[in-house]
Amino acid sequence: MSDSSLASKIKLSRTLSLVGYALILALLIVTTFQFPPPEGTSLALVLSIKLLPLLILLPGLLKGTLRPYIWLCFVLLLYFTQAVLYVTQTDWYWLYTLLGVLVILVFLTAMMYVHWSKKSGIPLNPPPPSRTS
Repeated sequence: MSDSSLASKIKLSRTLSLVGYALILALLIVTTFQFPPPEGTSLALVLSIKLLPLLILLPGLLKGTLRPYIWLCFVLLLYFTQAVLYVTQTDWYWLYTLLGVLVILVFLTAMMYVHWSKKSGIPLNPPPPSRTS
């Protein structure tokens, strides 16, 4: 495989991962307002519980380092489980079906981003920035 082909695959998989990641965040927000929590429950608390596991990874994902992408794959398993449970309990409601499909897409593209990046020689742990004084 040529270096330019590998570089284009890395770029495409990272872009698809980030777009899918943003769509998952948006869909989680929409479903929170579509199906509001029971009365007396803080909407901010529900949103933070839904979004915090994904938002913790955001800085590393934007940097493009590999370790957050690996962790993203693990975290996405929770959201996949949630989507499957909601689909089976709400008569195939289309928003949760879309969430499940997006989770699968992001999982696969993040996994391929890590695979192709390692293949091209990008280290799992980048060296710390050097201090020049």
